[in-house]
Parts: sequence; structure tokens; C-alpha cells
Amino acid sequence: MSKLPDENFKNVKTSEKIADLMEGLCSDEIKTELTAGRSLTDDQNKEWKKIRELRSLLAEEWRCRHVDKNHVYPIDNARDRSVISKDEANLLNEMIVEIEKRWERIQVVDPLLRQNYAPILGKAHDSFSQASLGVRFSWGKFPLLYPFKTDLDLFAQTLKEDVYDVFSPCLEPYIELPIEKSRDYLDSLVKLPSLNAARGEDEITDLKKILKISGLGVGEPYITDWRFLVIFTCLLPEFKTLIGDQLISYDNSYQKCLRLGIKLSKQRRSKSKRWLNGVLAYGTEKGGVYR
Repeated sequence: MSKLPDENFKNVKTSEKIADLMEGLCSDEIKTELTAGRSLTDDQNKEWKKIRELRSLLAEEWRCRHVDKNHVYPIDNARDRSVISKDEANLLNEMIVEIEKRWERIQVVDPLLRQNYAPILGKAHDSFSQASLGVRFSWGKFPLLYPFKTDLDLFAQTLKEDVYDVFSPCLEPYIELPIEKSRDYLDSLVKLPSLNAARGEDEITDLKKILKISGLGVGEPYITDWRFLVIFTCLLPEFKTLIGDQLISYDNSYQKCLRLGIKLSKQRRSKSKRWLNGVLAYGTEKGGVYR
């Protein structure tokens, strides 16, 4: 896998802004925003520390590749020093590629969303208005006017949603995260229609099925994040020809990340988790009991 920057990343100023965004995901300001300023337990602080260390490494890697261009790669260095395993390094390196491809796709999708925001929201609402789907689109979760001034702002929001997805379970009063269900969730994402470059209206139908079976029970059963709206826009038939290569290129990388994540989870013999008022417990091998 080549780590040399391609034509899309010759703008060093933009790459530096992205590096700053990625470093900002680890900030106390983001932590306060995600937690609504409430105090955290020791286990919750440990969870945040793990996320911060991971995101810091990704930000450092991005800066080395696209800003400094010094051919000193922090992820590979961490692997060579046995700080992380070879498979962990492979996953992290692919996560960098996913972020690169995401930025390429956002640059194409942002103008479409900006120019067609209300109609796209309407179509999303019509497609996901049935309670039987297990997840519903809510007008109230999105502003009336498109809120992002630049494509970089939309990109930053999707990065923030990545962090929230990982951190939000520990903020729930009570939640169980069975490892098998988590793997099934990842498997279902691998089968997302956009990942398989499916065609036409069937893509939206398949996306409904995936959303119905893949929920882990965190938060309200409403579609609230911008990553979904980006995917939904990509799947609309009227925009497929405009997005084309960016859709396939991004999805190939995302799919690889998911498969590497599943592989790593099995290698680690990861256990089920339960969060109860900020205290973490792990499931026993037989299941049903958390300690």
C-alpha cells in the first residue's frame, strides 16, 4: 500500500487543516461537548483515554503523510516497537485510507447536499418514516437550513460522529454490548448496499434492512447523524453518476476496515461488555454474567 500523497492531497494548507481537525477530536472541548460537561467515572475516563490515544496516533500519521511528508510513519513505528500488533497496524493504516477516501467523497457530496438539502431530507423522511423499520428519520434532528459553510465543516462533523459512536455507550445508564451482536453488526455493515456497488431503488430498500438489524440499542431509534445523510445522498439514483468512482473507492476502503476489525476482534477473543452508571464489567465465557 502506497503512503505517498496523491493529487488530492497536494494542497498542504487543506491537509494541515484536516490534521488540526483530527487532533482536535482528542481535545477536552470535544470531551465536554460529548459528555454535556458532566463528571466521568474512572472507567469512563479510561475509555476516553483509549479513544484519545488512538485518535492522536491517526492524527500524527495524517500529518506525517500529508503535511510534513517526512516518510516517518508513526503507525509503523509503533508496530516496530511492539506497541501495537501487525494486525492493529494494518487496521490503523487502512483507517487513514478510509479518512482520505471519505474526504474525497465529501468534496463531491457537499455541493449536492448544499444545493438539494430540503429535497434530500424529504426523501430520507419518506424512506424511513415507518416505525416497523426499527429506526426512523426525524425532521427535528436536522436543522431547517444546511448548517455547514464548507465541505471541510461537513467532513469535521462526520469525524466527530465517529468518536461519539465509540464513546457514547459508556455514557448510557445501562447498556449491554454482546460481542457476538457487535460482530453481527459489523458483518451487516460489510453487506451495506453501497459497499457492494448495488444499483437503483433496491439500494434504499437494502439500506432499510441493514439499519433495522444492525442497531446496538444506543440512544434514540432515530437517524441523527450526517454520515447517514452522506450515504443516503450517494445512493439516490439521480446522483449516482455524479459520485461514481468516489462511492466505490471509499466503500472498498471502509469494507476493508470492517473486515480487519472483525479479524482483530476474534484474535483478541474480545468479551461482551456492560456499562452500568459509568462502571464497566466484562462478560464471562459462558455469557449472561458480567464481572
